[in-house]
Amino acid sequence: MEAVPSRSRVRVGEGFLLTYFIYARGVQPTDMQSGGTPQYPGFWAENVESTDSPREETVTVEGETY
Repeated sequence: MEAVPSRSRVRVGEGFLLTYFIYARGVQPTDMQSGGTPQYPGFWAENVESTDSPREETVTVEGETY
């Protein structure tokens, strides 16, 4: 799993998007269930609902194909 922020620098009170990428082999993204929204003490978080299905694509990360 990898969390990628939309920006590398932000100021206090400024929003940014944090996108999670899940790398897996032998499992479909639709087979996974959410464990709920992660808790970040001191941060405001919002669950963004999407009608889109998770995208599935083949990627290579540090020499390993997922």
